[in-house]
Amino acid sequence: MRRLSNPAVTVTLILLVGTGIGVFAPTLLPTIPKVQAANVTIVLSGCVFACPNVGWNGTTSSPNPTITVTRDDMISLKLSSGDTISHRFLIDVDGDGGQYQDDCPAVDPCSSLFATTPTTYIFQVTLTPGTYTYYCALHPLQMVGKFIVNPDLSVGGTTRPANKVGLLVASAGPALAILGAIGATVLYLRRSTSRKATPQEQEHV
Repeated sequence: MRRLSNPAVTVTLILLVGTGIGVFAPTLLPTIPKVQAANVTIVLSGCVFACPNVGWNGTTSSPNPTITVTRDDMISLKLSSGDTISHRFLIDVDGDGGQYQDDCPAVDPCSSLFATTPTTYIFQVTLTPGTYTYYCALHPLQMVGKFIVNPDLSVGGTTRPANKVGLLVASAGPALAILGAIGATVLYLRRSTSRKATPQEQEHV
């Protein structure tokens, strides 16, 4: 059998195979959506005197709620006093308790004092993911709750599994075209190899 040495056919076959890989690779692999930081508004009211319940949001039936955020979120914390007494929001990052304010806000994020006039404390969550405790720095025993920081990719939506059937159906058209072109090229190669050998070629048989 005569060996083929048609560069044009060889290059065409390589290009067709490469095109097929390029079409299928991006569609068959699932993509993970990026999760971006969110702007989060949290409302807390401090109350330790003459309140339905004692604690943050003591004016409600669920005081000292657990706060859950994501790292890099921008928090807008709307603070007010439900008993007209002074309060101060503080997240205990270094674990030394909520009553120590000397490292606030350098280490422990904290608001300014507020009483009759509400205040808004805005900060970005740069803490290492984990569970912290938030307090009122003036009433740490009564006003205390959990402050949970999730990793960047743990919230903000779930990644749906890739619909492989749907992807295959969507790629059926290009796939059939590529396979048809490859089949035609292979058929041409077979016909070329089966042609009658020339006298020069017969001398080498």
